[in-house]
Amino acid sequence: TASSSSSSSVMSVERLKIQLLQLGAALDRGQAYNPTSGSYYEENMNVARQKIEQLLDQAAAKEVATDADAASAATSTVPNSLEDIDGEWELILSTVPHGIFRSSPFFLAIQESYEYAETKTFEDGTNKPDLFFKLHELQTCSWGVSKVGRIAQFIDPKSKYLYSTFDTSLFSLTVIPILGWFKLLPTFGGCVVTAATIQELTPDVFRDRKVAKLEMIVDYTTSRKVDGLAGL
Repeated sequence: TASSSSSSSVMSVERLKIQLLQLGAALDRGQAYNPTSGSYYEENMNVARQKIEQLLDQAAAKEVATDADAASAATSTVPNSLEDIDGEWELILSTVPHGIFRSSPFFLAIQESYEYAETKTFEDGTNKPDLFFKLHELQTCSWGVSKVGRIAQFIDPKSKYLYSTFDTSLFSLTVIPILGWFKLLPTFGGCVVTAATIQELTPDVFRDRKVAKLEMIVDYTTSRKVDGLAGL
């Protein structure tokens, strides 16, 4: 019946979400797969991408469903308005290489700025923004210099504002065994906050699947204290 089909579809979506949560934990939110170091965990990341695509396929199937309940459930997968994504959203998985920090509007703005460059690639074909993020990752994450903690985004449809936050700690691991077992430098850090004005969602296509695009303009970036961690 239509009711049992709708229930089965919802269960399938919930199962996919649980599988994505498991993959996010196994991949350390995507940080475990690092193309700079090698192709290990690449298969896990490909599976995660497939799960995301399956979720989008589920949303597309619900849109063409004749059952009213199934059609209304489509908004839970692909949002149609800012009200659908009202509140705080914590990052559990990023499939983008070279750092989960790239979900921040601050770094999205950096990537966007390269689109207006005279040349977007180097002579050998290397993509300029990808090289920037690769070098940034090497500089900040090598030798335990920097660790990224919780990443979240708070969306306020009424004020048309998005607040992106990520916790970071610096010099968490700064012990050189040859010199002894004491910490060379103190650990400090905080929460980096980027505020951006946002516009209404617009339909878009990703890998031949319908998605929603959120456009924003970065206003400012600041920092705030994290309890238990010396401030920036």
